[in-house]
Amino acid sequence: MRRETTWDDFDEVYEIYMDDTVNPYVNFEIMGKEAFRSIFEDMMEGGGFQIYEREGEIISVLVVRRFQYRLKHLAYIGAFGIKGLYQGKGIGKRIMKELIRDLGEEGVRRIELRVEADNQRAIAFYQKLGFDKEGTLRKYMKRARDTEYVDVYQMSLLL
Repeated sequence: MRRETTWDDFDEVYEIYMDDTVNPYVNFEIMGKEAFRSIFEDMMEGGGFQIYEREGEIISVLVVRRFQYRLKHLAYIGAFGIKGLYQGKGIGKRIMKELIRDLGEEGVRRIELRVEADNQRAIAFYQKLGFDKEGTLRKYMKRARDTEYVDVYQMSLLL
């Protein structure tokens, strides 16, 4: 079940985003809960901050941004993370297929996302869902653990 994130979800969302398999691919470093509160608040205020539950347990979190006016056909997906225990079991694929279907039913005709060039698993995942690489944002981000900046691919899916 997908729903909007609430403040009651803070602890579980924090655990997902701080997981070693998720954190390298979001826009913030590993940090304590107090430091994460301001990021969580920003995500809540931005809207489209959603979680997926299975039997009352939060298993995934992501942000879906919708646009208006001439861009109302566009949605952007970011900060997608799945709890480590549920990775590699086809759950991410089901979540994304459901989200793509729902966005299409809402009139979205283009879905965009960005993925780090060194995240081959995610690139293959999105390509299997029909996303195409549209370009490279060169030296776009730098993780604290890296010595160099990392390229990021802009990907999209046309519905």
